[in-house]
Amino acid sequence: MENFFFALNGVLPIFLVMAIGCYLKYKNILKEEFYNNASRFVFLIATPALLFSDTASVDFNETFDIKFILVGLGIIVAYIILLWIFVPIFVKDRVKTGAIIHCSFRSNFAILGIPLAKNVLDSVGVAKAELLLAFGVPLFNICAVVCLAYWSQGKGDYKKMFKNIVTNPLIIGALSGLVFSVFNIHIPVSISKTISYVGNTALGLGLIVLGASFDIKKFTKNIKLTFFSSMLKVVVAPIFGLTLGYLIGFRGAELMIILIYMGSSSAINSYIMAKEMGSDSELTSGIVVCTTGLSIITLFLGLFLIKSLGLY
Repeated sequence: MENFFFALNGVLPIFLVMAIGCYLKYKNILKEEFYNNASRFVFLIATPALLFSDTASVDFNETFDIKFILVGLGIIVAYIILLWIFVPIFVKDRVKTGAIIHCSFRSNFAILGIPLAKNVLDSVGVAKAELLLAFGVPLFNICAVVCLAYWSQGKGDYKKMFKNIVTNPLIIGALSGLVFSVFNIHIPVSISKTISYVGNTALGLGLIVLGASFDIKKFTKNIKLTFFSSMLKVVVAPIFGLTLGYLIGFRGAELMIILIYMGSSSAINSYIMAKEMGSDSELTSGIVVCTTGLSIITLFLGLFLIKSLGLY
């Protein structure tokens, strides 16, 4: 029962906060404009502040594991290659193929994954997860641009997209914190507390916004393809990542991070990029919604399994 409650205590708070967001939207207590503005605040300010605060406050020698970062990035690239080979066998429509591949590898690690990591890992483990996020975000975005450019029918503004990758607030926040950690730069208590207070708003507010985005109508139109892609994202991806991670020799916090990294739902901004680049934005939206719901179940099972097998 201990392992069951470990997994439950990791996932249940996230589910409940998301449920609050869904309820508030359903009851029209908070307006659509609030969710749009809150989403921008979480992405542009709160989450970067959280990443900076966490990475700047830990010992660099404990958290910066170049082998783990490279393996984490390698797992993503390997999984994308497999998707690129096998998805077209089952899906003949090029545009839908691109949407499925895109949603099946790109994770909502910042909004869903980091809160979960904070629930189940210590401060060093959380910092490792956030550093993997810092290097993983540009990889996700670059691969997304390549994927959608190849499979989609539209033409995106690639210059703008690559500029957005370089200036991504999540990358800036985590890497800035890493610099402060490496050089042991002292931050005045008043400043560090301010950054910490702002960063902590990312956890609850981000999950409320994520819950508010849940709309069951979005995935009923392409239900077979939506479910197919969702299984690739929340079932196949974490199994693939955990298998490789285990064979390479990772245990403990590293395996937990790989589970969360690979098993989190499809990123919300996948819809925006799909729309800009002429992909199937409707299918993408449905996959994001479906994986958001299913990932709560699959992440719980993953946490329970890792704990039960004595791997953490």
